[in-house]
Amino acid sequence: MTSGELVVKNASDFIGRYIGHSEKRTRDIIADARGKVLLIDEAYMLDPFQSRSEEQADPFRQGVIDTIVGEIQNLPGENICVIMCGYKDLMEQMIRRANPGLARRFPMADAFVFKEFDEAQLKAVLDFKMHKEGFTMTEEAKKLALESLKNAKQQPNFGNGGEVTNLIGRALANYRTRFGRMSAEQRSGDTCFEPEDIDPHYKQVLGMEDEVEQIFDHYVGVGHLKDQFKALARRANALRRAGRDPVPFMPFHLIFKGPFGTGKTSAARKMGWLYKSMRLLATDEVVEVTVRDMMAHSYSGESSKVMQTMRKALGKVLFIDEAHRLTGSGNDQIDTLLQDVRESLIDATNKPEFQGKILVILAGSDRVDVLLKTHAQFANRFRTRIQFYTLSTEQCLSLLE
Repeated sequence: MTSGELVVKNASDFIGRYIGHSEKRTRDIIADARGKVLLIDEAYMLDPFQSRSEEQADPFRQGVIDTIVGEIQNLPGENICVIMCGYKDLMEQMIRRANPGLARRFPMADAFVFKEFDEAQLKAVLDFKMHKEGFTMTEEAKKLALESLKNAKQQPNFGNGGEVTNLIGRALANYRTRFGRMSAEQRSGDTCFEPEDIDPHYKQVLGMEDEVEQIFDHYVGVGHLKDQFKALARRANALRRAGRDPVPFMPFHLIFKGPFGTGKTSAARKMGWLYKSMRLLATDEVVEVTVRDMMAHSYSGESSKVMQTMRKALGKVLFIDEAHRLTGSGNDQIDTLLQDVRESLIDATNKPEFQGKILVILAGSDRVDVLLKTHAQFANRFRTRIQFYTLSTEQCLSLLE
């Protein structure tokens, strides 16, 4: 190349506003980058089938891809280096289906794969960025920061070094608020983060049992769950005080069983709140699906349907309703699909990708006991079981009021 200059473009820079505009913009960008390195960030956004079926391509994105294929030959003496960046799965998907010539010009076998940072690397990045900015933090604050990063890793598309930057930015904003409340004697010239700068609500974890008591005072028919929720909070706190990570010792696979309308969905939302508050999950969001939602519409692909659902629920609660239907229906074709769902679900819960990163709740009528009796893998995996009871007349009246 005649120059070592780097030209950085986003996928959106290539996409035009009318037919033919994408092609022109793409040719102009490539022409300006001759002799240089052209980096296309978030290149997977150029996938013509990103939000459409594989039979109908987005003409604007397809125009970009076809022009890149036409302009870039990946031959010696071309005087341009083009780098496409993006998430591995989405990049592979785009290159596989966007244009046959794209795979020759950008062979996946030669791709540079950047792995997600592990906890030790995140700590090193945190230390580096803190030193660079001239900030410090207490040991307790650092421990809390690393725990926060570990939770953030649960969700898809974790930002790695960018997530560390975001954490420091939030801590600095919280520090400035706290600084404004300090007396003149308390203030110093150094910026030292305390635990409340990392998480203003971190003390709530220690008082979680009282929080559980207050929350269930407002719910009808599920008061018997208070002791179970408080026991979970007590266990997590005891492990933390002992300097141990509570995640391996907490249940992440639960059975909710009982009649319809007895509060199973409401309790699942409270489980999301509890696990988020105890810093076991990244968010309190609940992904609600039924067994039917996890079945593919054809007789293949059930595995990927379950995996898609699991990935969507990373860092959250996955609430699978009507779990009793997993036992079978008496229809051979449907039962074949249900068997695939059962096998895929057990297989997914065994994967390190999901262990300790999703709270999976199977909810259904008391017929869910049949599933546990006839499928030992479910009985072994879902050992924590919570019973819900039919509301009494008095409870129904309280609910009505």
